[in-house]
Amino acid sequence: MARTEFSKSTKRAALERSNMRCEAVGRIYGLEDGIRCNVSLSKGVEFDHITADAIGGDNSLENCSAVCTKCHRFKSTKNDTPKAAKAKVRLSCVRLIMKYAYRA
Repeated sequence: MARTEFSKSTKRAALERSNMRCEAVGRIYGLEDGIRCNVSLSKGVEFDHITADAIGGDNSLENCSAVCTKCHRFKSTKNDTPKAAKAKVRLSCVRLIMKYAYRA
């Protein structure tokens, strides 16, 4: 599945909503439950799919978080990449089953 990017207008709206502060919240970003990172995004911003695009997330503003690089790296490494890999394996298994199911 091809990676999708947020539009410029979605990124702009996410930055405005965040007031240039990291929107990462909770354990998924390596923080305590309910705690927001809130670090200034002046040194760098990344736009995170709250639900990864590889597992069905879309490019809407509601699925976009303006986060600092540290929080984005944590979530991507600990959460998104493993889930995407599992989704890819499941899809491969389904394709294989479908291939052999219709041979009969």
